[in-house]
Amino acid sequence: MIEGVGSRLARARRAGFRAWIHRRATRAGFDPRDLERFDRFLRSQSGAAEGPRGHLLQRPRERYPELTSQPWHVPAAFEAARSIEGAFPTVARESAALRGSFSPHQEALAATGAWSTYYLSCQGHRLSAHCEECPGTARLIDSLADAREAGLAYFSALMPGTHLNAHCGPTNTRLRCHLGLEVPDGCRLRVGEETRGWREGRCIVFDDSFEHEVWIEADRPRVVLIVDLWHPELNAAERWALTEIRRLSWGAWKYWRAVRRVSA
Repeated sequence: MIEGVGSRLARARRAGFRAWIHRRATRAGFDPRDLERFDRFLRSQSGAAEGPRGHLLQRPRERYPELTSQPWHVPAAFEAARSIEGAFPTVARESAALRGSFSPHQEALAATGAWSTYYLSCQGHRLSAHCEECPGTARLIDSLADAREAGLAYFSALMPGTHLNAHCGPTNTRLRCHLGLEVPDGCRLRVGEETRGWREGRCIVFDDSFEHEVWIEADRPRVVLIVDLWHPELNAAERWALTEIRRLSWGAWKYWRAVRRVSA
C-alpha cells in the first residue's frame, strides 16, 4: 500500500522532533541511547504505535512504557520523603499560619464539601510570592530536585464532609507524596483497590495515575503538603527529556495558567 502524504508528513515530524531531542540531550551531557523508552513513548503518544497496557484501575492520559505499576509505595525508600518528614515542624507551623490564604482548588473534583490549596511550585515554575510567605517549606521544596520538575508542590486542605470523586492523574511518570500536617480521625484515601489514611508527621507515597478517591468524615479539616516525585525507574536522561517536552506542552501551560490565576 502506498503511504499517504499526511502519514509521511507525520512520520517526518516525529523523526525531526526525536532528532531534535537527541541533539539537545547530547549537548546537555546525556547519552541518547538512554532515551530508547522515551522514543517509544513519543511514538505511542503520536499514535504511531500502540501504547503500553496497564492495570484496569490505572488510566493516565499518558502512559510511559516499562515502569512498575503499583498503587502504593514505601515512603522510606525515597530520600525525598525522609527529608520532607524531617521538616514536619516547620512545614506544619507555616501551613497553619497561611490557612486563611488558601484558594479554592481549580478542578471540580469534590462531590461534597470543599477543597482549597496553596501552591508553591508547578511544572518547574516557582510561585515566588507564595514561597516568600513560607520560607522554610520553600527551602525544602527547592532542595528536592524531584519537586522542582516532576509536577506540583502545594498545601492541600479538605473540609469536613468532603468527598473527592474517583479520578486518575495524567501520567505514570510521577508519584505523589503527602506529608500529613493535620489529620483528624475519619480521613480515608483509596488508591486502586486499597484504602489507607494519613498520619501527622509521616509521608505516604502513591501512584496517582491509579484511580483514587478521598473521604473526610471528620469534624475538622485534613491538611497535607503534596510533593510530586519522579517515578524511581526513570533514568536521568528520561527525566530531562520529559521535562523538556512538558515545557512545550499546551496542556501543561494551561494548567500553569490556571494555578497562577487561583494563586493571584
